[in-house]
Amino acid sequence: MKIDVSKLKPLEHGEGKFGKCYILDEETIYKEFKPVIEEELIICRESLVPLVEKENETFILPRYLNCEDKILLGYTMRYINAPCLRRLGHNISLSKLALATPKVYQDIDNLSNNKIITADVNDRNILFNENIHIIDSDFYTIGDNPSKILLENRKNYNNAIMSYICETSMTKNEIEKFIMSDFYLKYLYNLLESGGSKEAMVEFLTILKMKVSEYADREVDNLKDVYKILKK
Repeated sequence: MKIDVSKLKPLEHGEGKFGKCYILDEETIYKEFKPVIEEELIICRESLVPLVEKENETFILPRYLNCEDKILLGYTMRYINAPCLRRLGHNISLSKLALATPKVYQDIDNLSNNKIITADVNDRNILFNENIHIIDSDFYTIGDNPSKILLENRKNYNNAIMSYICETSMTKNEIEKFIMSDFYLKYLYNLLESGGSKEAMVEFLTILKMKVSEYADREVDNLKDVYKILKK
């Protein structure tokens, strides 16, 4: 399939260091790689081949690899019309994030059973619109041990979410102090850093909301409001 990007509409906020995304149709995005060393694109192609046509609701994997000889020019993937966590600017409901969490871990299990190791999971590549989707599989690889892969994939996701919640430059100290001052929140935080499961993440988000609400003497669910309260 020949893909002429000159006839395609660029995806808003869809350009990164290694490529640029275009809207192919209402259900499909095409990511074209920027010119880099040919050997790198050959390696990238080899790592993406096993991901093609793997079904996963949360992780947006390649559907078609556009190659010239063995060089990867780009690939198509499912179009998810949703903002990334970075663009949301922490204007997000802790309750809704908790509700979306179990499906992510179910799909992490599925990915790990297929021996797929995730990479580059961060707040720019995690999309949220009531559900959570994770894009940019360029650096995913295939491993050997599903149990070890499961732990690594959980850590990758957990660390991305914890960084998003806890490491905002203006409020990092306040958020960390609040979490570390509470025995149970601190326990859950450390558990998640070491690869804790969906139960730990749901519990952490739920308890964080409860503790901040108690601190503020009113219900607090929006993460942006959490920051405002803890800055006082």
